[in-house]
Amino acid sequence: MNLPVPSTPESWSGFSIARKQSVKKLRLKPLQLAMAYSAIAMGVLMKPRLVSQIVNNNGKPVYREEPEVLRKSLNQVS
Repeated sequence: MNLPVPSTPESWSGFSIARKQSVKKLRLKPLQLAMAYSAIAMGVLMKPRLVSQIVNNNGKPVYREEPEVLRKSLNQVS
């Protein structure tokens, strides 16, 4: 059997994390990568959600899920 060996940090090039192939090398799922970019941009890690609210035929919300912060990822510097 000729199975591929998982890559190690020593085998990554300087730009491999920024390239599309880096997702395969790091074995990240698209949602994980989106959460990471969002956490860097906003400074907090948010709980992922598929639906933010449900409205009835009149446009009145019948369900609303509030955003939930899982943890702060960066300290704010002024």
